[in-house]
Amino acid sequence: MRWTGRIEPGSTSIQLVSLTDIFATSLDAIGANVPATGAGDSISFLGATFGRSPESARTSLVSHLNQGEFAYRDGPWKLVYRRSDPSLENSRGQSTIAELYNLESDIAEEHDLAAENPEMAEELKRRFDEVIARGASRPGVESANDAAIRYEITQTERWAPPAP
Repeated sequence: MRWTGRIEPGSTSIQLVSLTDIFATSLDAIGANVPATGAGDSISFLGATFGRSPESARTSLVSHLNQGEFAYRDGPWKLVYRRSDPSLENSRGQSTIAELYNLESDIAEEHDLAAENPEMAEELKRRFDEVIARGASRPGVESANDAAIRYEITQTERWAPPAP
């Protein structure tokens, strides 16, 4: 980021951020609050841009590729639900493959640790399920997803059917 007179040129941060965080960060920059019932996945990272730890820093992140793969990151750990086949069409309706990575030591995601560390894979799955059930990743927010979230199979349609 660049903000003359406010952000030190060349400064860095290890704060985990998401594109969804731009909304909360922009509001924070002008002194406004994120609506209590909106932007359930947006967390301000403004404090990190000034070199301090924000009070509610993001520690986890949900990702979904339009090719059907989900991932959940928490701290250095990332649980990925990969398609069963490189071809999206061949994967539709098929079970996904859970892979676990420690990004602190393997940023390229070359060494799947799911078999070596099943407890961590299960713990991340539990946390991911909690975020899905809440319908929001911002702490303290309860919402609803606009579609049924299924990461254990590759979606059969481009957009999921509406949630019941």
